[in-house]
Amino acid sequence: MTIRLRRPTPQLNIVAVLEYVLMALILLYNSMWCQFVSAQSNTFMRLAYPVLILLLLLRLRVIPIRRFNRLVILLALLALYLAGTRFNTVRYLLYYVGPLMLLLLYLGVKDNQGEPFDLLFKLDDIVCVLTVISLVCFVFGTCLDVLPGARTVEYYFANQDRSCTTYFHLYYAAQTMLMFGRDFVRNCGIFAEAPGFAIYLIIAFAVEMFLRDKPRLWRCIAICLAALTTFSTKAILLVLLVIGLKFLISPNKSVVMFRFKVVVLPVVAVVLLAAAFILLKDKMNTDSFFIRLDDLFASAKAFRTSPLFGTGYYNDQSIIDQFNYSRPNEGLSMGLAVLLAQGGLFMMALYLVPMVWCILRFPKEQRLRMLAFFISYLGLLFVTNMPFSFLALFLLAFSFEAGFHARR
Repeated sequence: MTIRLRRPTPQLNIVAVLEYVLMALILLYNSMWCQFVSAQSNTFMRLAYPVLILLLLLRLRVIPIRRFNRLVILLALLALYLAGTRFNTVRYLLYYVGPLMLLLLYLGVKDNQGEPFDLLFKLDDIVCVLTVISLVCFVFGTCLDVLPGARTVEYYFANQDRSCTTYFHLYYAAQTMLMFGRDFVRNCGIFAEAPGFAIYLIIAFAVEMFLRDKPRLWRCIAICLAALTTFSTKAILLVLLVIGLKFLISPNKSVVMFRFKVVVLPVVAVVLLAAAFILLKDKMNTDSFFIRLDDLFASAKAFRTSPLFGTGYYNDQSIIDQFNYSRPNEGLSMGLAVLLAQGGLFMMALYLVPMVWCILRFPKEQRLRMLAFFISYLGLLFVTNMPFSFLALFLLAFSFEAGFHARR
């Protein structure tokens, strides 16, 4: 049984453009551009509503009854969470439930058409273009100061009035880092801070390495170079994680390759662990490390007050009240800990269980690649406060819907 909506409309070119727009809005949700609009990040979530609705009108022909039933069940679970927390109701419905339902519907369409990764590929395309732009601006603008078009912008971020150099609003020299006794400008891309850029670099790198049949070398090199120029411990460690996972799951095409991997794998593991140890040891001497550690303890304390449903959607104050370490602003940093504190065991299961189901829905030859992709994402989610971001909603919808077509 199916619920028929309308006859198909073959507007494929318009659809492709709209899909790129949707992926751009997901990326802009975390960008510096948020600082120049009144509703900040929510501006891009609001703009996504008409884009998603138009895409559904153009592509959605029927809703299979099984998918409709899943949507109803998920909606009931989300309502149960709201009833259990009774916090931030309007924001929760407008910026979580609404976009998630629309994303689920459209990703279901993409999966039915045998294109479960297509939107991720489009996001990867956008990130790679911005990555190349950032490297050009970083090298020829920030480092060599020979690139024309530089201008200064003023903005308010992390409870402070700030200013930075930008090139055409496609690159911002917004952050510096003290190393070797001098300040280095970090490659922030179109973001207000380098760790924000790192989020999309890691997702794009994981898409290239695990979801594309043939990763493109130039893209991988560009992303790795951009990660290095962010001077972000998070970015560098997660790039190393993706490389290590790729080496681990790559098929052995011959006995020689298998023996080579058996010998080389321990060496690679030791090198990666050594690099991680050095980076983490250096990080332990910074305020950022103690802030992250304090976030973990504060989130654990908040979780203990309401372990089942948590303290409520975007209830940052429940964690801030538990801080022991002074900081220049009250932003949170540890995503999985925040999810556990604000969403409890209920919301944590809502994120993790669909990932497992998604991995199992794909054929055996793709399961390791999907597993590696989600491990990379969980690593990113652990060290980044993004569980309720537009990107996180998109990946949650992806984990709910992707792979049903592949299982047929």
